[in-house]
Amino acid sequence: MLNEQEARRANELLEKGINSLHESFVSRDAPSDVERITVNDFMVPMKELIATALTPSINVENRLADNLWSVEIDPGDLEDAILNLALNARDAMPEGGALVIETANRVLDENYVKNNPSATVGDFVMISVSDTGTGMTDEVKEKLFEPFFTTKEVGEGTGLGLSMVYGFVERSRGHIKVYSEPGAGTTFRIYLPRTHEKAIEAETASDRQIKLPHGSETILIVDDEEALRIAAVLYLEALGYKILTANNGQQALEVLNDHQGIDLMFCDVIMPGELDGYRVALAARERNPALKILLTSGFTRKREGYATGDGSYLSSLANSLLSKPYNHEELAFAIRRTLDGES
Repeated sequence: MLNEQEARRANELLEKGINSLHESFVSRDAPSDVERITVNDFMVPMKELIATALTPSINVENRLADNLWSVEIDPGDLEDAILNLALNARDAMPEGGALVIETANRVLDENYVKNNPSATVGDFVMISVSDTGTGMTDEVKEKLFEPFFTTKEVGEGTGLGLSMVYGFVERSRGHIKVYSEPGAGTTFRIYLPRTHEKAIEAETASDRQIKLPHGSETILIVDDEEALRIAAVLYLEALGYKILTANNGQQALEVLNDHQGIDLMFCDVIMPGELDGYRVALAARERNPALKILLTSGFTRKREGYATGDGSYLSSLANSLLSKPYNHEELAFAIRRTLDGES
C-alpha cells in the first residue's frame, strides 16, 4: 500500500497525464486529412453501420436536410464522433428506444453566443444525435467531456469516447451543445463551420436582411431559463406582439386564468416541477381550446415525436416544435405560422 507521500505523488502524475491527454485531444493542430465534404454523404452509409452496432430494440432514423452547406473536416474523425455518440446512446437505452440523427443549416447569432461563450457567430452545419434514453443529471453533464470520466461499471468503458468527440469539434473550429434531462433522453448537437465555395463570399446567411413577419397578438412566453425568456421577449416585442411571461408550468396556468386575451403560448418542454411543456399544453387546451400553442426544446422534433407517440395531440405539438437554439428569424416565422394555423 502507498504511503501518504507516494499516494500524493501518484495522484499528481495521474492528473498531469490526464491534462496532457486532454490537451492532445483539443489543442493539437488541425488534422492533415481535412476535406471539403457534405455531411449527408457520410450519414447515409453510416446508418447501416450504426444500426449494426446497436441492439435490434433501438430504431435508427436519419433526418437529413436538403441543400446542406459544405464543411472542411477530417471525414474519419466525423465518422468516429458519430459512432461514439451512437454507442453512448445505446448504453442509455438498455430497454430499447429511438436514435435520431439529423442535419440542418443553422445560423448562430449574438444572443446564442452570449449564453454559450464557446460558440462563435456565423453559419454552421448542425449534426444532431438524439436518444430517448435515461438522460443525465447536471452533475454528469458538467464532467461529460473530461477524459476517463464515465458512469459505467469498471471494465465497461474507457471514458474517452466523448472526450474524443469534443476534441474533434474543437479541432474543426466548431461547437458542441448537450441537452439532457433524467428520464427524458439526450441530444448532442455538433456545429461545424460552413465552408464557402468562394474565397471571398459576398454574403453569408447570417448577413442576410430578411423581412420578418410582424403581429399584434398577445403571447405568453413560458421558460425557466431567464436569459432565453428575456431574449424571446425582446425579439417578439420588437415585432409588435404584446408579451406576458411565466417561469414555470404552474405560473403559466395562473397567467392563462388571469388573462383571457392570450392568443398563443410559447412554452419550453423541459421545466422544473411536475408540469412540463406537454402537461401545460394539455391543461391550457382544456381551459381554452382556441389557444394556439408552440413548444420549444433542446431536443429535436423527430425525437420528441418518438417520445410522445403517434397520432395524438401531443405528437402534433412535437412535430411543430421549435428546436433550440433558435435565432430571431426562426422564432419570428414559427410564431407567425402557429398563429396563422400553418404549423
